Amino acid sequence: MSWIFAIIAVFFVVFQYILQYYFNNKELEKKIGASLLILTALTILGSYWLQQKENIGLLVQIGARDGEIEKLKSEKRILLHQIEGLLTIRPKLDPWGRLQLSQWFTISSDFDTGINKAKGLYSAGKVNEAFEIAETLVRKNKSFGLGYYLMGVIEIDKGKYLLGEKNILKAIKLEIPPEDETWAYYHLGRASMQQKKNDEALKYFEKSLALNPNMEKTKQMIDRLKKENKPVEKKVIKKSGSKKR
Repeated sequence: MSWIFAIIAVFFVVFQYILQYYFNNKELEKKIGASLLILTALTILGSYWLQQKENIGLLVQIGARDGEIEKLKSEKRILLHQIEGLLTIRPKLDPWGRLQLSQWFTISSDFDTGINKAKGLYSAGKVNEAFEIAETLVRKNKSFGLGYYLMGVIEIDKGKYLLGEKNILKAIKLEIPPEDETWAYYHLGRASMQQKKNDEALKYFEKSLALNPNMEKTKQMIDRLKKENKPVEKKVIKKSGSKKR
C-alpha cells in the first residue's frame, strides 16, 4: 500500500509544477502550492503510517512465531524427559517370559521365544543345547523362572538331584506358568524318590496332583509310593502243640 501513496505524492508535485507553468497567478499559485504541500505531507504521513502498520504486523507475527517456537521447545524438553524416564524402566517379564508392559498388555520377547526353543530341543533329546539356552537366558535375567526350571529338570535327568532341586525350587519361588509348576513338583517328587526320600516325594506328587487332578503320571507315582510304603502284613503261624497221651 505504501507505493500507492508514493505515486500520489509524486503526482501532486508534478501537478504543482504544471499549474505554475500554465497559470502565472501568484496568489493562486500560493494557494495551490500550500494545498499540494499539505496533501503531499498527508500522503507521506499516510505512507509512513502504513509502513509502520506493516512493520507492527510483522513484529506481531514474529512474536507469535517466537511464542510457538518456545512452546515447541518446551514440549520437546518434556518429551525428552519422558523418553529418558522410559529408557530407565526395565520391563518386567511375566511367568511365560513375555514383556509385561502393563497389567493387561504383554509382548513377545527373546525370553519366551528362547525358552520355547529350549523346550523343543529338550523334547527332541538335545538336552545339552537346551540347557545352554536356558542358562544363557538366566544369565541375562536372574528373575526368569522358566530358565531355572528347565535347568533343574535336565540336572535331575542327569542324576544331579540336589542341584536340580535347588533350581526348580527357585523357579517356583520366582513364579512359573501353572502347567510348568505342576511338572516342577512332579520332577521334585521324582528326584526325592531317586534319593529314597519317599515321604518327601509323596508330598511333592500330591502338590502336583492338586494343581492338575488329571495328571496321570502323578497318579501313577502316588499309587506306586503308597504300595511301597504299605506295611507288609506278617502271617502268624500257629505251632501245633504236642498232644498229651
